[in-house]
Amino acid sequence: MRKERETENIIAFPHLKERLVEKATMLMKEKDYREALPLLQQVHELDPEHHEGALGLVICSFELGDIKTAKHHSKRMLQEGIGDYYQVLQIHLMILVQNGDYEEGATLLQAVFDEQQVPFEHASHLHNLLQFCQTRVEELPDMPEPVDEHDQDEELRLMLENGNVNQQLDVVQALYQVDVNKHLQLFEKMLKEESVHPIVKTMLFKLLAEQQIDANIEVCKFTYKATFNPSKMDMSELDTFSAHVQSRLEEQLESNDPTLLSFALEIWQRYLFLLFPFYPQKGEQNVWVAAVHYAALEMQGQEDEMENVASQYNLRLSALQQVIDDIKKIEEISSIEM
Repeated sequence: MRKERETENIIAFPHLKERLVEKATMLMKEKDYREALPLLQQVHELDPEHHEGALGLVICSFELGDIKTAKHHSKRMLQEGIGDYYQVLQIHLMILVQNGDYEEGATLLQAVFDEQQVPFEHASHLHNLLQFCQTRVEELPDMPEPVDEHDQDEELRLMLENGNVNQQLDVVQALYQVDVNKHLQLFEKMLKEESVHPIVKTMLFKLLAEQQIDANIEVCKFTYKATFNPSKMDMSELDTFSAHVQSRLEEQLESNDPTLLSFALEIWQRYLFLLFPFYPQKGEQNVWVAAVHYAALEMQGQEDEMENVASQYNLRLSALQQVIDDIKKIEEISSIEM
């Protein structure tokens, strides 16, 4: 009895759950799911409703092949309202499809549509996923076998192609926890697909680069098309170029207008992110400094003639105009339905 009372009175170290989740997340990024799992199990024991811990437990179990446990915890999260409902629903459905539980997936999705008003931003891809599950049930009524990689890719493709950019990013974020080699054909297709938002393509390629995928992959973005090997990307040239532009902007604007500098640096970093894995193609470094400077002036609503900015940097107006147009075009395309 005394021992039980002592156990009940144990107080966890401050922020222990957060430390465990942080360490587990680092291990998961390194694909060390076996080491991360016991940490997340501790979080579960301390607080079964901790949404990051619960989601990590689902992902680790799934990656270690324990589909039953992953399914149990994702279902529990849905039933108990742990975490973002539609994010958890999406992951739970991926587990069901992976395990060949099409009928269960179809039943769940039908109940979701019957029992609640599905938000517009989720309705389209969930409806397509419902149709996919129903089709699989009709095709394989007496063959309850695990889904192959093609079927899982089809489920992911539906989510990527039918969602808006935020939904597409949710899918990509979930894929940061899985082995992308299993879905490489899908990634290759999506990096060429016009319906996939440029920001999503950036995230997809960065994921391939982080996992050192050694393959020649064609990327189509804006008006550019080229083949890259994610494992052999040499970023030194781009890093030097980017740092030079940033340094020149700071020299020009930091003392006179720090707010304008902040806008300019934001524009520059966003442009590079949207363009990746491509590099800025037009003009020398000085042209980009001037173009970003002018774009920041416009964004802040300041009146200035382009000729004045061109003169300030000793540039031809036509060269500056070309690069400014390129920045504006990419900004405009990338802001659609954000």
